[in-house]
Amino acid sequence: QTNEPWYSRSPKLFTVMGVDVHVSPILYVYIGITLLFAALTASFFWFALQAFAGALLVFTVLVHELGHCAAARAVGGQVSHILLWPLGGLAYVNVDSTDAKGDFFVSFAGPLTHAPMLAGWGAIFALATGSADIGNWPRDNFIGALAYEGCWLNIFLFLFNVCVPAYP
Repeated sequence: QTNEPWYSRSPKLFTVMGVDVHVSPILYVYIGITLLFAALTASFFWFALQAFAGALLVFTVLVHELGHCAAARAVGGQVSHILLWPLGGLAYVNVDSTDAKGDFFVSFAGPLTHAPMLAGWGAIFALATGSADIGNWPRDNFIGALAYEGCWLNIFLFLFNVCVPAYP
């Protein structure tokens, strides 16, 4: 028996940057349900966009959590693993040996990863649509629509994490 919460006892999917990444089975169920609804209610364009946007969300959350892990290691902390689940991600890090400045660095490193991802998706959006105005959703342009989703996803996740931080 363990004191570890049920949601952190998820199977390991892979290792990246020396960090084990675990994925909750509930996340697979959530993705399956969203894809099922997209398949039943929309065209193939919308289904494909939903599938790619789901993968984009998982990738974005993973990069965000890896930002926390890299910062924890930079201040002398230890990294156990990352858990991806329907409410986002959790980086299991230990930075007990650091001060408030180190804690802040680790906390803010995750949201900082959204800046380069936003720049990348913005560049793809501009190339795909011929415009840098991410205020207009591009109709009938799959790459443009996916880039649009990538831009707004990173903006919203940055703002959410900065305005509603979830300190460990």
